Amino acid sequence: MTNRFPLVLVPPSTALVNAWKNTQVPVGLLLLAALARRQPGVLPRVHLGPMHFPDRAAAEAAAEALLADGTRLVGISAWCHTLPAQLTLARAVRRRAPEVPIVFGGPQATAMAGALLEAFDCVDLVLRGETEASFPRLLRALRGEGDLSGVPGLSWRQGGRVVENAPGPPCDDLDALPRPAWDLLPPGPVAAVESGRGCPWACTFCSTSAFFARRHRTRSPASLIDELRWLATHRGVRHVTFTDDIFTVDKRAVRAFCEAFIAAGRPLAWGCSTRIDCVDDALLQLMAQAGCDGILYGVETGSARLQRVMGKKLRVERVLPTVEATRAAGITPYCTFIFGFPEETPEDLAASLALVRALVERDVRTTAQTLCVLPDTPYHREQVGALRFDGYTSLSRATLTADELLAVKAHPAIFSSFHHLDSPAAPRDFLIAATQMTNLLRHFSQTVRRDGFGDVFAALRDGIDAGRWDADILRGDFDEAGAALIGDCVADDDGRAIFALEAATLRARRRALAGEAVEGFVHVSDRPLEPLLAGARHVAPAPHDYEVRLIGDGDAILRPIGRFFSTRQPLAIASRS
Repeated sequence: MTNRFPLVLVPPSTALVNAWKNTQVPVGLLLLAALARRQPGVLPRVHLGPMHFPDRAAAEAAAEALLADGTRLVGISAWCHTLPAQLTLARAVRRRAPEVPIVFGGPQATAMAGALLEAFDCVDLVLRGETEASFPRLLRALRGEGDLSGVPGLSWRQGGRVVENAPGPPCDDLDALPRPAWDLLPPGPVAAVESGRGCPWACTFCSTSAFFARRHRTRSPASLIDELRWLATHRGVRHVTFTDDIFTVDKRAVRAFCEAFIAAGRPLAWGCSTRIDCVDDALLQLMAQAGCDGILYGVETGSARLQRVMGKKLRVERVLPTVEATRAAGITPYCTFIFGFPEETPEDLAASLALVRALVERDVRTTAQTLCVLPDTPYHREQVGALRFDGYTSLSRATLTADELLAVKAHPAIFSSFHHLDSPAAPRDFLIAATQMTNLLRHFSQTVRRDGFGDVFAALRDGIDAGRWDADILRGDFDEAGAALIGDCVADDDGRAIFALEAATLRARRRALAGEAVEGFVHVSDRPLEPLLAGARHVAPAPHDYEVRLIGDGDAILRPIGRFFSTRQPLAIASRS
């Protein structure tokens, strides 16, 4: 059949299906697949293999899988931290099938379109910006039904020079888009759903506002609920995460959605991201009634001064009341931080670390990363010449191959997220260690909230300054050494009993996430934990596939521990004398 046109869409995710069967394919690719199917003979599929290639043989095997079934086009959606591996894959495809065009898209490719085409001959085309209108036109051009010069938003080569066509139009009516091609993914209990796109703010570290031209758009409640019902009924989805960076920016629209979703029977639970100044108590209560079980708040810094400097402009004094109101509504709050801004002072960093501790004491799941300089941000435009490379990035733990490392070093503007800017806030090693400790502390909230718990960040800094920390631990597997330092900050035997429990829980979770069979674990304690855990509100952020069995010197010790776990099976409590 001459009209047959198979194509493969490659997501950026390094682990497309994680330990909880959570499919990590961007919904935008599934939208493009649905649009492509409208053209006769076009047969899209999604690459579900890994996006890390430790050697050439692994890349060649992935390329062979991509090119099976006579693939006529390979489309790659690029994120900053997966771009090196995606270029490795593109080179392998080029070696095997030089006639098959390779098109890149997504925020990273959009921002660096010309540079990618000039630096890497395995990149044939870059489709910039929102591509729902331009991707179908590109397909028609590649099938001989038009010319590349007529494809909006396309960057390409002509006669040895890079040509950038006029930008493509944004999608103003998200309701008009087709249902994503969910059938291209294996079914699972969770999914990511686009509820809106864009951001009206202009934070100096973020590229979202530039990619969407600071235009925020949302789907109607009817459109969104229709897709959620379909996912629950036809895909067995029980939980969705909305991809909108600021789900509650339009409170009236959110209220309308929540009221309609409640009326529709609330077929599944959902989570979202937003700002702390875009919610109020009444809205949080309504969202909880409508099935919201988690909200991620981008806090970034605990310094009021730095909030103004980097354009976020949150009122820091509203962070704790907002997360407490979120929890009071029955919604789990999550908060994110960034350390290492070039304008950050030691006082700014101290304010952030103090807020991190206050959040952990309130059982708020708190994470941090070092600043990553993203293309199409003010930091990239103004300070790209000051970028430095030391081999560490918060966004990826994947090891670069020798060829990828050479490319990253040779093109700092393209691979800026693998580089960093110096910060006067603290030495680089401490900034990295502070993010690691923040990400670890969330597993020890009951330990941290006890009276007498020491200043773990000060102890960490003292150890680094004294040379007691190996750089490989600070930048690698931090858990064991970091947990030991947390234990050293515990002041009493009761606190050590709770620390031991939380440490055992973390070890079991880590084993499960690594794919190991975890049928349960044993925690032995002779401390009466009932009074120690009074008021504890700790709930695991996601269900786990393993059963926890706890053994101690009596039910009075063990019974209250059940609140620490969220399990798919009933918590088994055993006792022995």
